[in-house]
Amino acid sequence: MAHFLCHLGCSHFGALLLDFYFTENTSEDSNFTKHHDYNYHELILVERGEVDFSIENCLYTAKEHSLVVIGHLERHHCEVLQTPYQRRVMRIPNDFLIQYVRLPLLASFFFVSAKELYPRAYIER
Repeated sequence: MAHFLCHLGCSHFGALLLDFYFTENTSEDSNFTKHHDYNYHELILVERGEVDFSIENCLYTAKEHSLVVIGHLERHHCEVLQTPYQRRVMRIPNDFLIQYVRLPLLASFFFVSAKELYPRAYIER
């Protein structure tokens, strides 16, 4: 797994820490993660493979070129369905979104779950 940190030194935002990383699972890797949550938001771009995400007990299947948004403190886990599974992840601190994202439509991606927007479209697990 390649992992690196990116500091944004823009004077408007001050010193912000955003975390970007790339992972790849092959058939030898573990294909399942336990439920967990973080105190930041995650954007996950699926580049290859297929994976089921369980986010707050709702099941979402992501394939190549899917973008998955996981809000801070949302309990989630994933199960890789097709390998190799490659993803790029960006972790965004909640404080950053609260202070600097002023467009309600953009903020809604992080603060309103898909389950709340489209309750009939998702399978409870």
